[in-house]
Amino acid sequence: MKKLTSLILFVGVLLTSCKKDEPILGTVTLAPSTATLTYSETTNLVPSFSPVGIAKDKTYTWKTSNDTTASVTTVLGGNGLVTAKRIGTATISYVATDGSITATTAITVNPRSNILGNIYYVKGASKTIVTAQETGILNTTESTTLFQVYDRITTSVVKVIRVIYQFDASNKLVATYAVVNDDTAGANRTSVQQYIEERFEKTATIQHQINFYKADVGPLKMYDANTMIGIFIDNNANTGLPTGLTYSLGVKIANKDSM
Repeated sequence: MKKLTSLILFVGVLLTSCKKDEPILGTVTLAPSTATLTYSETTNLVPSFSPVGIAKDKTYTWKTSNDTTASVTTVLGGNGLVTAKRIGTATISYVATDGSITATTAITVNPRSNILGNIYYVKGASKTIVTAQETGILNTTESTTLFQVYDRITTSVVKVIRVIYQFDASNKLVATYAVVNDDTAGANRTSVQQYIEERFEKTATIQHQINFYKADVGPLKMYDANTMIGIFIDNNANTGLPTGLTYSLGVKIANKDSM
């Protein structure tokens, strides 16, 4: 019995000794823990370590949950430089290479421009559906069998003065045109460009002098992934609009297969 008691005491002392010798892991936090950016803006994430523990002695990797929305690169001092690339959300992680520690920052990328507002395009939508959802006033003078032209009331943010829907012979939607008030200062041209940049991925495709962009496939996409969008200026490009309609600034939304 005496021997058994001694053995138990020995094991207890041994376990206590081992526990004391175990290294303290410690913690890592990122500053800021959340950040809101607009397209092309950057922010610097700085890791901070607890005063005790081996966390600061480990090696780390910067990661992003959505590189198309916000990318991250390692910069001087080991900080993470985040660049906003598209409207949406992403989580930036600072992860120990052995997986023992992870610190995160939630990134939200907001739009710079909402100039086009609510523009409708679904390839093949019926004329009945288009007519039912459009909030503008039908312009009977400029409308034709294949084109329905609606006049819009502009606001301080949305500056679309007309929306034109193009249909095929079966009354199915082929393309949507958003005609924008082209102010003399050129601010609306910049805003239209920003609107497209931060929502769509440029495809580097140019057809009839229209620069096309492919719709973002992320959760905040505005149009189907197989649509295309392009700016037309001074109506000197072959946009597909009927003869006699001349607009200085606009955006065409159409399926790439129908261009």
